[in-house]
Amino acid sequence: LYNGEEQAINAGDYVITVVANNSNYELVGNYSKNMTIAPRELALQEFTYESSYEYDGTAKTVGAILNNIPAEETQNLFSVRYAIGDETPTETAINAGVYVVTIVLGSDNYTLADYVAGQLTIAKKTITIVSVDGTDAAYDGNVKVLEVVFDGVIGDEVVEYVLVDEEDNILTPINAGTYTGYVALDPNGVVAANYELTRGDLVTLTIEKSTVELDANDISVIANYNKLTINGVSAANARYSLDGTNWQESNVFTAKPKTTYTVYVKLVADDNHNASAPVSVSNIKTGGDPTVVNAKLDAIGTFGFDDIATMKEIEKLLKDIADIDMAVVNAGKLTNARNAYNALINDAKSVVNGAQNVAGKAAGRQVGAAAAASMALSLGAIALAIVKKKTLA
Repeated sequence: LYNGEEQAINAGDYVITVVANNSNYELVGNYSKNMTIAPRELALQEFTYESSYEYDGTAKTVGAILNNIPAEETQNLFSVRYAIGDETPTETAINAGVYVVTIVLGSDNYTLADYVAGQLTIAKKTITIVSVDGTDAAYDGNVKVLEVVFDGVIGDEVVEYVLVDEEDNILTPINAGTYTGYVALDPNGVVAANYELTRGDLVTLTIEKSTVELDANDISVIANYNKLTINGVSAANARYSLDGTNWQESNVFTAKPKTTYTVYVKLVADDNHNASAPVSVSNIKTGGDPTVVNAKLDAIGTFGFDDIATMKEIEKLLKDIADIDMAVVNAGKLTNARNAYNALINDAKSVVNGAQNVAGKAAGRQVGAAAAASMALSLGAIALAIVKKKTLA
């Protein structure tokens, strides 16, 4: 609104209205007019439309001088911007590439006549290979990286590189074997994008199979009443034995008689490993450890049952009792739990002894063993219920 005090300055469309500024007067009629202030047209006095450089890690700019600018508006009236493709324009050009150079006016009060965007080119810098090391390595499951020294790299920049074959396919040297190719700049490297590498000589990288010597001190064995579990070796090419002759992939041996064993462990040769000498851990006893849970396993392990399925049922039952034991311990009732277990073991032995006496009089031992197992399970189930009721109530 133009009222004689506020001035219309910036470019744009205005409506000018005359109004009375004294309450003693009344202006009759409508005195309004439209007014347009057009943007002031500027012209380029100096501007480099095309310029070329080689990458050197420093910022490149293009100077521009405009004329017909009012003296009071020389600050921040325009700026020069640089962009590669669809990238967001920046105030400087640093990395290699072809930039579109534009002039951005800082006010809508001006336009630029006969303006055409410029072009600034920063060419990649050529570098060469001085040396390549690290061509011999041993397999460790990691990608092997060559040690390459370049000539011509700017400052302390680290240029990303890869090993490629004749067709420029990137090689991934992980597994044991021989890799032949050329050092090339990483196509995804940020710094490498500023350089052009002169291809060097053919490179051969050899990865030997690894040899791992096992240490018996690292191997632990968990012995149950009829089961051995060997821990401490996680390699896929590990093999396990109880006699040093017959080997298996699994680290678990089941359905083994109660006796003393020597456990053997070795690594067999595969695509990436050499075979290792076997190591042994001796004096491994099955039949149970002197713990609350394994004491019961030891008692039942002496029964001599041939029915493995039935024994697994007994083992599951005892695991349930063990879970209750932990709950009781956590509740501060360890004494009650131990008393209950001792009673269970004594009763189980009595029942089994009676069952074996019956079995001795039966026509066949298998019938007697099955009967003993059935009776032990029945007693165990009853004892479990008693433990739950008495110790967790």
